[in-house]
Amino acid sequence: MTRSARGAAGRGLVLIGAGSTVFTPGLLRDLTSAPAFEDYTVHLVDTNGEAAETMTAIGRRLAVRRGHGVRIEAHTDRRAALPGARFVITTIAVGGAGGWRAELEIPARYGIRQTVGDSVGPDDVHAVYAGLDHLCRLLDIRSGGTDLYPRLRELVEAHAGGRDAPSSRTEGVHAAVSAGLMRTFGRHPAPGDRHVAEFFSDTCPRRAPVSWRGDCGAART
Repeated sequence: MTRSARGAAGRGLVLIGAGSTVFTPGLLRDLTSAPAFEDYTVHLVDTNGEAAETMTAIGRRLAVRRGHGVRIEAHTDRRAALPGARFVITTIAVGGAGGWRAELEIPARYGIRQTVGDSVGPDDVHAVYAGLDHLCRLLDIRSGGTDLYPRLRELVEAHAGGRDAPSSRTEGVHAAVSAGLMRTFGRHPAPGDRHVAEFFSDTCPRRAPVSWRGDCGAART
């Protein structure tokens, strides 16, 4: 297929949350250096229209300077950008500067200092997992030198019922299948009831037909 034919097909890349002055310029530099994106339209989407337009101007300037054929458009509504997209990248930041501040200040109240908290959370908490794909267990969880497993067991016993307890699609210490398996094996499953129930068919009630919204593990995630 020729370049003009591919361009006519309307290949698009959509970047949602494109108003960042930190990440978006670097991505635009990469795109305008890559021959593979010569016939693409890059749609920069941000709820802040001024930020989207600013990044679009930067991208167009880079494309002209480098003689690159990529087209760059600004949007405030993702619905206008998504039809026909070949790639969609979501890079939104929730809460803005206030959210970042809270990620530092809340741990600080408990004596935990962080330089940035948007990736791993307070580094005073350490967890160890082991297993295979949908069947892994939380082997150990500690805060500093304190073993948090006794507290986890207390929460499970306080909030989770037996195997016939009503289930929901919300995960947590109340999840009935995970609670039962922890009581049996001593360690809490990590993936959630829907997945661990794959390996323990007796956790699914025999009385009900199985469906993705059914009464087995699927209803407990």
